[in-house]
Amino acid sequence: MKIYQTTQLAAVIASLAGALPAGAATVASGDLILGVRANGGTGAGISYVVSLGQASQYMVALATPITIGDIGSTIYRGNLGQDLTDIYGAGWAARTDLQWGIAGGTSGNNLFVSEAQSNSITIPLPWQINTQSGRNLAFSDIQSIGGIGIVGGLDDAAATANSAYAAAETNSYQNNWRGYMAPGGTPGQAGSTGAVDLYSFASPGIEGTTAQALALFNITGSSASTYVGSFSLGSDGTIAFVPEPSSALLAAASVLPLFFRRRRIA
Repeated sequence: MKIYQTTQLAAVIASLAGALPAGAATVASGDLILGVRANGGTGAGISYVVSLGQASQYMVALATPITIGDIGSTIYRGNLGQDLTDIYGAGWAARTDLQWGIAGGTSGNNLFVSEAQSNSITIPLPWQINTQSGRNLAFSDIQSIGGIGIVGGLDDAAATANSAYAAAETNSYQNNWRGYMAPGGTPGQAGSTGAVDLYSFASPGIEGTTAQALALFNITGSSASTYVGSFSLGSDGTIAFVPEPSSALLAAASVLPLFFRRRRIA
C-alpha cells in the first residue's frame, strides 16, 4: 500500500508539471500564499500551493471585491480548478476532508494570517501574537514556504500545467506548506512538532475546510490584528475576496464626489 501510494503521488506530480507552464512557480517576497491539503483519501500527502500576489493589493487601496483564477478574473492565476481536480479528484468541491489556509507578510510586524469563519457573515476573533520573538518566528515560517533565497518552498517547486503561480508539494518536499502551516507536518519541519510553527501561534490553526470562508487578518504588533477581508473558494476553483466593509465604503465614498462633479458639469 505504501509503495502504491508513493507511486500514485509521483504520477500526480509528474502529470501536473508535465506541460506548460514550465519551470518553477512564480512567487515574490510579500505575496500571500494559499495552501490546500487533504486529511485523507485522494491527494493525501500533497499540498497544493498558490501565490495570490502581493498582500498589499488586498488592503484599503483596492477595497473592492475581486476574483482570483482563470481568464476573466481580476487577478489571473490560471485554471486552479483543473489543478484541484487533478490532485484531489473530480469531486473535490464536495469533500469535507480538504483544508485550506492563507499566510503572508513582509516582516514580523506585518503578518497576514487567515482564520476559518463559522459562517459567511460572522467574523472570528482576531489573531494576536503577543511577543516580538513569536511574530518573528511566524514570519520565518512564512518565508520558508515561499522559499525565496533558500532551497525548497514554492519558489523552487515545479509550476503545474495549469498555473505558473501554483505547485503540488509532497510532504517530503523541503519547506512544504504542511510542514510549516498545519499540524502533523513533515518530520524535521515545524509542523511535525507544533512547537515552533505558525499553527502553534494561531491555535487552532489558520486553516478551515474548503467549504468555509477564510477571514484574513493583518498582525502589525502585539495588539489584536486587523480584519482585512474574507476569501472563499468556488466549486470551479475561482477564489473570491471581499474586503472589510468599511474599506469598501471608503472607496465608494471617494468616488462619489467625482460622480457628482461630472453630473453637475454635464
